[in-house]
Amino acid sequence: MHTQAFTPRPANSAVITQVPALPTLPTLPGTAPDAPCRGLDDIFQEMQSCQREAPQPPTLTPELREACRVAVNEAYALNDISHPAVAELRRLSLARATRLCSAGMFVPQPILGPDELYPDLNPDSWDRPLFPEEMLRQAVDLTPAPAAARRLVAELDNPRSGPGRLAEIIDQHPHLSDLLLALANSQAYALPSPVQTTQRAVIFLGYRELRALILGLDGLIQFRGQDESEADPFIWRRALACGFASRMLAARLGLRGGRYVAAGLLHDAGRFIMRQTLPRHATQAARMALGSVTGLSECEREIMGVDGPTLGGRLLARWQMPEPLAELVALRNTPREAEDDRAASLLHVAALAARALDAGQPGALRLPTLDTQAWTRTGLRQHDLAETFMAASEELEGVSPLLSR
Repeated sequence: MHTQAFTPRPANSAVITQVPALPTLPTLPGTAPDAPCRGLDDIFQEMQSCQREAPQPPTLTPELREACRVAVNEAYALNDISHPAVAELRRLSLARATRLCSAGMFVPQPILGPDELYPDLNPDSWDRPLFPEEMLRQAVDLTPAPAAARRLVAELDNPRSGPGRLAEIIDQHPHLSDLLLALANSQAYALPSPVQTTQRAVIFLGYRELRALILGLDGLIQFRGQDESEADPFIWRRALACGFASRMLAARLGLRGGRYVAAGLLHDAGRFIMRQTLPRHATQAARMALGSVTGLSECEREIMGVDGPTLGGRLLARWQMPEPLAELVALRNTPREAEDDRAASLLHVAALAARALDAGQPGALRLPTLDTQAWTRTGLRQHDLAETFMAASEELEGVSPLLSR
């Protein structure tokens, strides 16, 4: 880079009293060569003026602060806030909601009951309810197993395949490659240096981790492309958050993160199906859950005869995904029933942490009840939740828009 050399100021040039002569700085475009130097007082006054004129964040009034507290408390109505893990998540949710509210991102609102949310909706006008098996058949027709994932998994099983060939296949799907790079460069993986190309990501992640990420991300992209439901507006961001949180929590316990990130990304696969095959019923269940004292899964069973986790696990099995992955998704709300109960418990906690990110915001659902035995089974501590929550909150700001393109 070329730089202009300094030239000494002529001996007869005026200087500031008691200050040694300074070298002449290069003349800026549009500045007169002989313009007098401004004093420090002038510069400081101009800086203070700019600070006064800069837009200031809205003031968080005591009324708004109290409204945030009430909204977050309502989001945790199904949980015992005296439990250490719940208390920590609630504290984090309140801090996040308060920060977003003070930045003008939303105004807290009370959670409305079913009668207030859909007073004119006549249940007799709903679409004909489907049995779960029929719903699955329709879902499989609408959403076959992700093509990119199938192709990549086959390539990963080919002993002659290398990182270059895998990257070439991934790069044929720009949406997938963008999400893969964003997650690879996130705190969930903490790679030694940022990766700029898909091939570098493949090398750093390794085949086992890559397989899990591709299965989860490609499935998520495929569901997102067919979604037209108004139910639960946070569901897509929460899927990313759960994948991120699952990976981070597993790493903190020294566990291999592959299946956890895939299970986290697809933990709501059953609800994706419901949104596609029965969008009005899915919206109804989500709205009912806003005013329910039992939670979303119970509302889904009441309206559709099956809950999201169960349906999601069965779909992943139909897609011939690894059996442990399908079981994690199906039993995340009842982790003690899983063969690997610790893994299912970790996904249960990660899903709760992902839901906590949206607590207090308009339209967000109540958090499901924490299974306290599952929390104990994981071996996690409150500080693990805090660090994962804060990292997920930061990372999602950059990754979430990629899923909405």
